[in-house]
Amino acid sequence: MALWTDGAWLRLPPRTGWRAWVENEGLLLVYYGTGWIGTTPTALQNMALLGMGTTADASNPFSAKLNAALWTAKTVAEGGTGDLFYTMNKEAAGDDLGLTLQTGFVTKALVGLFGSDRLRLAVSSDGSTFFDGLSVDNATGIVDQPRLPRFKAYTN
Repeated sequence: MALWTDGAWLRLPPRTGWRAWVENEGLLLVYYGTGWIGTTPTALQNMALLGMGTTADASNPFSAKLNAALWTAKTVAEGGTGDLFYTMNKEAAGDDLGLTLQTGFVTKALVGLFGSDRLRLAVSSDGSTFFDGLSVDNATGIVDQPRLPRFKAYTN
């Protein structure tokens, strides 16, 4: 290995396990004691943190800072089914599961199962007081708009 430092090349003998990324080839090299072996990673498993364009942390173990993201189904020709499911799971009915939509890191809308298994769409102007726009009962499928003005009609 060579490192340019203080106006000169410093040569270091590689040690077993050293890795080098060859950026223009998309190739990972690993030194095995007798030479470098190249590989292209095909699987990442059991990672505790993954940051893409940003740093992941304990609160957000998967963090991505991007302008766009795409999930697309693996086609039948590629050995897939052509379908795409994104599964989110919570431990118990009283837990929360959902999508948080924010502006400037202030929550403006929530979509999901919050404190129950009813599907809920809630909005907020300040990130602390939320109003339910829609609620769907998971047992009946009945959709409610809790903030919709109500009226009573009587017949004589």
